[in-house]
Amino acid sequence: MAALILEARAAREEAERVRETSLELRVAVRRASRVAHARTEKAVAAAEAQRRRRRAMTVPSPWSALPWLRQEDEVDRTLVSLD
Repeated sequence: MAALILEARAAREEAERVRETSLELRVAVRRASRVAHARTEKAVAAAEAQRRRRRAMTVPSPWSALPWLRQEDEVDRTLVSLD
């Protein structure tokens, strides 16, 4: 009987350790998720700003001396394959 009580006590202690570890891991994952989300938002904002700057730049026309503004979409994104 005493052996069963010791095993039950050990099982409860192990369950408590597992719960604590699980909580610590969940907190760490949430923190990492927030950091990753913030980094992603920052990268998207930087890419958008770069796109706006690039779009505002003029480029020389291949046929004349007139300056051109860049098109919104790249040709690769605009053309559709007919295959």
